[in-house]
Amino acid sequence: MARPKSWQLPLRAATGAFILDQGLSKRGAEGEDASQLQGMATGAFPQVTDLEAEQFARMLSAAGSAWGRPCWCPWSRPRWPGPR
Repeated sequence: MARPKSWQLPLRAATGAFILDQGLSKRGAEGEDASQLQGMATGAFPQVTDLEAEQFARMLSAAGSAWGRPCWCPWSRPRWPGPR
């Protein structure tokens, strides 16, 4: 397994912390907040209207958290969290 280079660690930590924070901040979205998140996503993905607003907010939070954690962890592969 390739180890991350030392110059990559601050970049990965900052990016991962930001993405993880965005995912965790959406975790408790209810009511109007969840509806606003769903409304913004509906323009790009019309299928989102099939979900309830709270369910969409939970799924968005889980995806952001799942993507932010490997970026933040220095022991994950350098290319895994980003584009291949």
